[in-house]
Amino acid sequence: MSFFYNLYIYLLPEALLESTKWLQEWKTKVRNDFSSTVSIFYFLAGLAYIFHYFFVDLPQGLQPHKTWLIYRMSMASLCFLCFLGYKTEFFMKLKFYRLPFFISCMIMCYLQTKTIHWFSEVPYLYSFVLIFVVAGVSKLNILYSIILTTSLFVLQINLFLALSVNFLMIISAFSVTLICTIFNKYQFNLDLKLFLKNKEFLESERENVEVILSYSDEIKKFLPKEICKRIEYNMNHNSMSILNATEDVLKPIEKEIVCLHTDIRGFTEASKDTLGYLMNGAIPEIQGCVQSIENHSGIPRIIGDLVLAYFDHNSQKENILRAMKSSFEIISHNKNLNTDNAFKVKRYLILSIGQAIVGNIGGQTSREITSLGTPVNLVSRIDEVTKMPSFQEKVNADSLILSNDFKFFLRDQGFEFTEFSLKKINLEIRNFPHESNILVLDKTKQNQKILEDNIKSLNFDGDLAA
Repeated sequence: MSFFYNLYIYLLPEALLESTKWLQEWKTKVRNDFSSTVSIFYFLAGLAYIFHYFFVDLPQGLQPHKTWLIYRMSMASLCFLCFLGYKTEFFMKLKFYRLPFFISCMIMCYLQTKTIHWFSEVPYLYSFVLIFVVAGVSKLNILYSIILTTSLFVLQINLFLALSVNFLMIISAFSVTLICTIFNKYQFNLDLKLFLKNKEFLESERENVEVILSYSDEIKKFLPKEICKRIEYNMNHNSMSILNATEDVLKPIEKEIVCLHTDIRGFTEASKDTLGYLMNGAIPEIQGCVQSIENHSGIPRIIGDLVLAYFDHNSQKENILRAMKSSFEIISHNKNLNTDNAFKVKRYLILSIGQAIVGNIGGQTSREITSLGTPVNLVSRIDEVTKMPSFQEKVNADSLILSNDFKFFLRDQGFEFTEFSLKKINLEIRNFPHESNILVLDKTKQNQKILEDNIKSLNFDGDLAA
């Protein structure tokens, strides 16, 4: 069974494509290859007929002269006519686009053998060479090439029988022609199998890419948007693989950052009402915080009700503006959420600035994208202060709290802020005794205008100005 199947595939290799979606594409490829090859064939054949008349027939004085002239020029005209027909795509638009080729080649082969009757010294092998060339130009599979070769021979068999040549020699010449045609046409099989292999490979690659993209899309949901953006930049602009790009973006590195820390007040007690407070208050509020941070290229991390984020762009002024813009949006989001909502969410927003280690600190086996260092510790300690009743009496949760390091920046840019002394209410920041003052920045129209003007002047990414 295997032998007959292999023979079937050998003779009709297109059967390999029958159950695929690429059969029509292969037929189009063969059609285009035939169109290119047949045009060259007719052009060269037409020149050969003219050349043969002037440089062979005339010098040898072949008679009758008129017969040879009509024969050569008629064949040249037929070739050039077919050349134009295929070159202008006129014949290629036909359903049976090879039909003009078959008819013209039948005429050419028949008359080539006929010339032996006009002039006995014409080698009869020319007839078989022409049959071999025609079979090659046809771009047919092995089975159809065998049928074509045999048909052209049968067409001329009466002319061969009328020759003085031993008919066994004619049969031998035909057999050699047929064998050569079969071997020559094996390239057709190889081309088809290569075509199929390439398509299968491309299809496999496409499926792999789809899986990777699907997997990447799922992974993206667990990575901050800014991290994903940087990974894609490395892949597209630095020609990195997804693994190398990810490793490069997430490797721990020391950078100047602005750290944002915000924790819900009274969360432990309020969260006992799981369906009410968590579903209608805390979770929507936390999602709004994360969205505001990511909209302005911050890198957030959620730890229960705590949202800890950092901004680590090359310009520290840009980091400050991004963090302030995110904080103001969170303040507005909380106000809107608490309006007509029975489940109130209260949180203070705290910013600090300084050197920190940022990236994946979880190693190869896990992902823990965060920031470590003095600014992170400082906002955590300031957050402890904001839990004190004496502090809450003085500073509203709708205000943005900044470490004292922001003072010169705020003053230089013209922001309206209050320098608040913790000593006056008998408070201090644990582990940071020298940090006795904090800055309180309200979301006033003036401060918002100054912020927007600064953003426009930097013109970074355009996302904040939107």
